[in-house]
Amino acid sequence: MNNSILLVVILSVLVLMVPIFKIIYSERDYKKQLSGKRPMRKFIGENAPKDVKDIGPSQTQLENDIYKARMEAELKLKGGQNLLGPM
Repeated sequence: MNNSILLVVILSVLVLMVPIFKIIYSERDYKKQLSGKRPMRKFIGENAPKDVKDIGPSQTQLENDIYKARMEAELKLKGGQNLLGPM
């Protein structure tokens, strides 16, 4: 009986510690991004951030500017939908 209670207590403590470890890890990752040890990546809309390895040398600055403008336009459209309702 004591073993089962001990097991339940240990499992419940581990389950409760998971969010705490996630917060600590995300805080550490954020500090690495600020210090420059890890590149800053942002989540834009529903698109996951691109890794540096995904951007090849064939992409020019113009292509990057077009991509950024397209993402900004999409965010503005989604922001309008949130404010005005579905269009």
